[in-house]
Amino acid sequence: MLDPRKTTVAEIMSRDVLTLQAAATLQDAVASLRDAGVSGAPVLDEGGDCVGVFSLADLARRDEEVEGSEAPHAGSYFNFGLGEKLALPDEDYDPELFDRETVGDWMSPEIKWVAPDTTLARAARKMVEDGVHRLVVMDEKSIQGILTTFDFVRLFASPEKKRSPRRARAAKRRRSSHAAR
Repeated sequence: MLDPRKTTVAEIMSRDVLTLQAAATLQDAVASLRDAGVSGAPVLDEGGDCVGVFSLADLARRDEEVEGSEAPHAGSYFNFGLGEKLALPDEDYDPELFDRETVGDWMSPEIKWVAPDTTLARAARKMVEDGVHRLVVMDEKSIQGILTTFDFVRLFASPEKKRSPRRARAAKRRRSSHAAR
């Protein structure tokens, strides 16, 4: 069995990372997230540096701060199978908001990150302590990947590695001796 105190983030992280530009409109960002089937992504500035993380949860949180006619809604933009927790009210929606506001305006500027050589145990602890569902995996300022709660689920849901031939024969003998009883 995999030991989370020895296995590193680099061994299970997703290397193909969707990134968003800080200057992108909310409409473009939400469409990119939907197309990629993810709920959040690191945000880059014009120079390619990671300057934050944008997620659908940022839209839900920000909804509480936005005034009346500027409240976005989930219906046609981002309620695509991610649960009711992210559903926002339909009333008083300003359709121009998603073309007017940028990812940089709504993102979380604090980047929660780990190095590729961080152990899974340490990364999981950080996710719990920080209350996040994703950690950007960085080597200095360069994004190497992303670690999400789904990466952990996928890890533990996948079949175990093949047994050595000796262990497979022993398991087969045990099964046949139980069947003979």
